Amino acid sequence: MKLIPKAKPVKIRIKSGGEEHSSLDSLKRNFNISDIQPLLDGRLVRWLKQQGDNELAETVNNFNPSSLHTPNGVMEFMQVFFAEYLQLYSIDNVFKLIVSWLNSSSFRNNGKHLLCYITKSSNNPESINIIKQLYKHKKELKCPELDWYAIFSALHKNCTKEDPEVTYILGTILYQDDAHIENYSYRERKKLGFELIDKAARLGNKEAYQIIMEIYESIKKETINKFDVIEAEKDKKTNIRFNNVDIKKLKSWIDKAWDNNFRSYNIIQPTNKDNMDNREMRIVKFITRIYRIGWISEHLGFQKALDEALEMFKNDKYDILNNEKQFVIGLIYTHISDRTRAEAIFTEIKNYRLANYMLYKVQTIDGVDFRRIPFQHQLTFIKDHLFDYE
Repeated sequence: MKLIPKAKPVKIRIKSGGEEHSSLDSLKRNFNISDIQPLLDGRLVRWLKQQGDNELAETVNNFNPSSLHTPNGVMEFMQVFFAEYLQLYSIDNVFKLIVSWLNSSSFRNNGKHLLCYITKSSNNPESINIIKQLYKHKKELKCPELDWYAIFSALHKNCTKEDPEVTYILGTILYQDDAHIENYSYRERKKLGFELIDKAARLGNKEAYQIIMEIYESIKKETINKFDVIEAEKDKKTNIRFNNVDIKKLKSWIDKAWDNNFRSYNIIQPTNKDNMDNREMRIVKFITRIYRIGWISEHLGFQKALDEALEMFKNDKYDILNNEKQFVIGLIYTHISDRTRAEAIFTEIKNYRLANYMLYKVQTIDGVDFRRIPFQHQLTFIKDHLFDYE
């Protein structure tokens, strides 16, 4: 009788998380999708059969590996191996699973692996939202050390539509005092960080809008003209705009003279008994001019109003009401749909509260949806708050 040698089955080696595994239990405690995904070419199925897990092998064999590029696909794959764990802890999404694993002594490695995997598969909105949540909760989750700047820089670059929150987070990463990022000096990093936060605020991110006002004072010394800083600080300390102005008297005159219906071309001029000094007369002159602009816009159109405003307010750069004058010009540009010029003007005078409001996507100012009210009402609002906004 001739003996025919029988070949021994080749033992398949499975590695995940830097370790070789000889049992399913070992694999599940160091489960790294980045390592396992290439094994879905049939090797993992054969390994599972060698372990005697034929039913699990069949399920894995029927799984579509291409679905692993989405969080939903990741969860379907995790359901194959960790169904009992997911059910026990009521976990139905990737974020909850990462949080659970990072806080587990047995599965913390899995949490680290899954966190890293998700941050690298960031071309879909679901993954981006998970990454943002993980970043915001990184301290309490005790996330492993990651290059968050690289992660959010890639997100910011690759997003087909700019994401305000991604822009804000990238800006805050750059702006942090303890940040160390190659190719950027401290000054460059702080400046770029501020610009990104500022941009996020303009895109409508509320957190960015709140923080932009808090950090503006500290960043402006590095980013704006030194002369402007000195003058702004001087104004702040001495309140020179309305120093020695009888505001109560002016308000009384303005309220009597102003006609909300803009029925006439001019409003009543002060009389001798009003006893106004030169500074007060300059304020009165501004009020009469913007009233006239309101009448012109209503009866002759915005282009004519713009021509009048440019003529009225030329060479007034150093006037105490320059902010208001420039703001009115910028406001008219918004009504003729020249948003580029309007935004340039608002940016130049963004220390003025109304200009700041127009730059950022907050809905109201002092309880009024200023952008949506008619132009004449906007002028009335400027008149009513003339002494409120330094």
